[in-house]
Amino acid sequence: MMKENTLAKSAIIVIALTMASKVLGFGREMVVAALFGATALTDAYNMAVTIPTLLYSGVAASISSVFIPVYDRFRKQKRDKALVYRFILVGFCITVLIFAVPIGFFSRQLVNLFAVGFDDITAGITSGMVKILCIIIVFRFISSVTRAVLHVNKNFVIPGLDGFPYNIVIIGVSFAFYQKLGIYSLVWGTLFGVAAQTLFKLPWLLKTKMYGSLRDRCSDGLKDILIMLPPVIIGSMAGQIKAVTDKIFASTLAEGSISYLNYSSRLVGLPQGLMVTAIITVVYPSLVDYINNREFDKFRDTFIKAINSMQFMLMPMVVGFVVLALPIIQLVYQRGNFDSAAAMQTMAPLQFYSLGLIGIMLSSFSVKALYAMGDTKTPLLTTFITITTNVVLNFIFIGSLQHGGLALATSLAHWLGGVLLIWLLARKIGGINIRPMLADAGKSLAASMVMGIVIYCTHTILVPLMPSGRLWAVLILAAVICLGAVVYFLCAILLKAQGAIETKLLVKKVWQRVSSHVKN
Repeated sequence: MMKENTLAKSAIIVIALTMASKVLGFGREMVVAALFGATALTDAYNMAVTIPTLLYSGVAASISSVFIPVYDRFRKQKRDKALVYRFILVGFCITVLIFAVPIGFFSRQLVNLFAVGFDDITAGITSGMVKILCIIIVFRFISSVTRAVLHVNKNFVIPGLDGFPYNIVIIGVSFAFYQKLGIYSLVWGTLFGVAAQTLFKLPWLLKTKMYGSLRDRCSDGLKDILIMLPPVIIGSMAGQIKAVTDKIFASTLAEGSISYLNYSSRLVGLPQGLMVTAIITVVYPSLVDYINNREFDKFRDTFIKAINSMQFMLMPMVVGFVVLALPIIQLVYQRGNFDSAAAMQTMAPLQFYSLGLIGIMLSSFSVKALYAMGDTKTPLLTTFITITTNVVLNFIFIGSLQHGGLALATSLAHWLGGVLLIWLLARKIGGINIRPMLADAGKSLAASMVMGIVIYCTHTILVPLMPSGRLWAVLILAAVICLGAVVYFLCAILLKAQGAIETKLLVKKVWQRVSSHVKN
C-alpha cells in the first residue's frame, strides 16, 4: 500500500510538472506559428530538427530503458558511482564520433534522403540547419543518463522541470533575434534550449548519493548494457523512422504539409506527455525493481492498474480532440502568419492523430514492461511489423486524404503495435485478464461519447451567442472543456467505471488531507 501511495504521489507530481511544461511548450509553438507561420522555411526547420533527432533519439530512448535496470542493480550492490561516470565518458565519445560529426558532415545527403520532395533551395537551407543542430544529440545523451539516474533515485521533480529552460530559451532567442536572423533565430534557440535543458539537471546529478569510488570495477555492468543496447537502439530508431515516415511522405505534398502534421502532433503530444509519459516514467523503475526482486504478481498488478488508469484519462481526450479540433487549433495557433486556411489544414491530422492515443499508450507501456523483464527482441520485432504496416497504410490513404491520411495511417499502426505487444507480454507474465480491462474501457468510451455530444452541442450553441474575440474564445472553450470533464466523470461513476471509482477515492483522500491541514 505504501508503495502504491508513493507511486501515485510521484505520478501526480510528474503530471503537474509536465502539464506546466506543456503549457509553456504551447507558448513556444504559438510564438513559432506567429513569427514563422507554415511555410517552406518552417518545413526546412522541422526536417532539420527531425534528422538528428531521428538518427540519435533511438539511442537516447534506449539509454533510459537499458541503463536503469543495470544501474538499479549496481546501486543495490553499493558500486554505482564508477558505472555512471564511466558510462557517461564512453557514451560521450561514441556520440560525438559516430553520430554528431557524421551527421554534420553528410547533412546534404541526409536531407536528400529524408526530404525527397524538397527543391534544391529548401534542401540547401535544411542542410545548413542540420550542421548546426547535429550538436544537440551530444547534450541529449548526457540528459538521458542524468534523467535515468534521478528517476531511479525517486527524483522526478528536476527532470519534470527541465522543459522550462528549454522552452524559455527558444522563446527568448526567437523573439530577440527574429528581425536579424529570421528562421535561424529558431534554429539557434533550439540548440541553446537543449543545452540549457541538459545543464539544468547536472547539479542534481552531482548531488545524488552514489556508492563506491571511480576506480571500482564496473566492466560487467558496461558489458550488460552493451549486450542489451543494440536491439533496443534498433527498435527505438525504427520507431523514430515510423514517426518520420509521415514527414517523408508529406514532403511530396503541398507546401506546409509537414508543418500541419507537426503542429497537430504537438497538440496530441499534450495528453501523451501528461498521462502516458508521466505515468510510465514513474512506474518503470518500480517494474524493474519488482523484476529484480522476483515479485512477479506485483509486476502484473502494477502493469494492469497503470493501463486502466491511463485509458480512463485518455479516452475523453481522444473524443475531445475529434469534436473540438478546429476551435482548439484556432485558439492555440491562429495568429500572425498562421491564418484560417492553415487552421483548417491542421484540423484533419489532429483528429486522426488523436485516434491513436490509446494505441500509443499500449505499445509504449508494453515495451517498457518487456525491457524491465530483459526482453529486447520482442519490441524490436513488433516495431518492424508496425513500420511496415504504417508505410503500406500511407500509400493507401495519401491519395484520398493527403496529409490527414498520413496521420490516420500512423494511428492505425500504433493500435496494431499496442494490441500485438499486449498479447505477447501476456504470454510472458502468465496471462492478463483482458475482459475486465475491455469492460472498463467500454464504460470509458460510452461516457466519452456522451461527453462528446454534450460539448459539441454546447459549443455550437454558445459561439453565435457570445461576442467575437480571442478572450471570449478562450472562455467558451474553457467552459465547454470543464463541462465535458464533469459530464464524463458523472457518466463514468454511473457506469461504475473502475477509473472513476479510483479517482473519486483519490480526490476524497486529498480533500481529507487538505481539511486536516486547515484545521491544524
